[in-house]
Amino acid sequence: MGNWPSDGLYLELRTAQDALLLLGFGPGKIDGVLGNRTPGALKAFQVANALTVTGELDSITYSTLFAAAFG
Repeated sequence: MGNWPSDGLYLELRTAQDALLLLGFGPGKIDGVLGNRTPGALKAFQVANALTVTGELDSITYSTLFAAAFG
């Protein structure tokens, strides 16, 4: 099944960055790359949504983030 996010073009991470930006959690550059600011934005989102705080884009964080941003 591969790694999460997928091993391809990191579309999941780019979508997550778009969602974080839309929700007010500044992820930095929207480029599909886990840069300096994205982990902090993920942690802030995880705290705000009572998720396990890792700063990583796991499948639970992604599905919660996607639902919150794009409903």
